[in-house]
Amino acid sequence: MPKTKVLLFLSLFVSTVSFGQTKQDKKTIIAIDDLISKRLDKISPGCAILISRKGEIFYQKAFGTADLELNVPTQPNMVFRIGSITKQFTAVAILQLVEQGKISLTDSLQHFINGFPPKGHRITIENLLTQTSGITDYLNLETNLPNPFRIDFSTKAIIDSLKSLPLEFVPNTKFAYSNSNYFLLGYIIEQVTGKSYQDYLKENLFIPLGMANTYYESPGEIISNRVSGYEKKDNTYRNSDFISMSLFYSAGALMANVEDLFRWNEALKSNKLIKKETLGKAFTPFKLRTVDFQNMVMGGF
Repeated sequence: MPKTKVLLFLSLFVSTVSFGQTKQDKKTIIAIDDLISKRLDKISPGCAILISRKGEIFYQKAFGTADLELNVPTQPNMVFRIGSITKQFTAVAILQLVEQGKISLTDSLQHFINGFPPKGHRITIENLLTQTSGITDYLNLETNLPNPFRIDFSTKAIIDSLKSLPLEFVPNTKFAYSNSNYFLLGYIIEQVTGKSYQDYLKENLFIPLGMANTYYESPGEIISNRVSGYEKKDNTYRNSDFISMSLFYSAGALMANVEDLFRWNEALKSNKLIKKETLGKAFTPFKLRTVDFQNMVMGGF
C-alpha cells in the first residue's frame, strides 16, 4: 500500500483473555479509554475499536473525528479502509474453491493465467498464499507515469506488467511479502468462478455472514458511514489524495466496520466458511526448502 495515511482503523479480537469480575472490567475499560485518548492525536484524527471476549463484544467505542471539515465525530459503526486485511478474505475465498475441488493448492499459476511465463520454476497456488512465489511486488515497480496511484488500471494490465520481470528468488526457498501474490489470487478467483472478485466475496462471504457494512471500495458509490481519509505532514492533517482501488484489488481494496470484522473473526473460529482442517492449513507455518545454489547453476536453472 502507498504511504498514505487514512483514519486509524483499529479492531482487536481478544477471545482468550479474562478481565476478571465487573470491577476489574471497569478498570480495564478506563485503562483502554485513557490509552487511546493519550495516543490518538499522535496517530490519527479518529478511530473505532472493538474488543471481544469469549465470542462476546466486551468493548466497542469510537474516538476523535471522522470528518475534520464538517467536524463529524467518529462513531463505532463507521466504515474504514481495511487495507491488507483484505488478503484474509482473498485467502478464504481461495480455500473455499479448494474445498469445492475447483482449485488445488498444488496447481500451477499458469494453469489459470494463460501466457504467464513459468520463469524456469513451478509457481503454485500455495506459493501465492504463503508469499513464497518470488514474484516481485508490483507496487514497488518504477514508473514514469505522473501520479500512478490516481490511474484506473485494468487487472490484466497489472498482471502483464509482471510477466517480463525475473523472480526475486526460487519459489519455496524464501518468504517475501508481495502484493502481487494476492492480486493474482483475486484474478484466479474470477477465472474459476466466472464472477467478479467483489461479487464472489459478496455472495459467498459477506451476505452469508450478515456483513452488511463491508464493501469493495468504489469512489463513486454512496457508502453509509464512510469516514474521510487524511495524511499528516508537519503535524498538520490534509485530505488524502485520490487512490484508485484498481491498484489494490484483492490485495487491499475492501472497507468494513469493526463489528463486521468481529463477525468475520467469529465465523472463522466457528468454521462457518471453511472446514477446521482447511483453515488449519492457513495457520500452519510453511516449510521452506533449502537450495544448493551452486548445483542449481550447474544444473542449468
